[in-house]
Amino acid sequence: MNEKILSKSSDGDRSISPLEHHETWSRARMKKGGGFTSKACEQVVDKIEYLVEEKKKGVFVPDERNDILTQAIGTLEHGGCVRGVGK
Repeated sequence: MNEKILSKSSDGDRSISPLEHHETWSRARMKKGGGFTSKACEQVVDKIEYLVEEKKKGVFVPDERNDILTQAIGTLEHGGCVRGVGK
């Protein structure tokens, strides 16, 4: 399922935009009552928040393989591999 959020443009028009990769990752690790599933997840989310701010300032420029989540976790995605699919 592709998650989407409502965003408001500068002219006040509402449109639907997809969540970014790091937003989906963070939401998947949130507990219902707030907080995250582990201390390690909290640390990654802190790095994500920092990188989002750096992106807004123009200091960090993500590209296709080096996005915010990849930088926050510290591992590169392996191209051409399908993850999480059983036989």
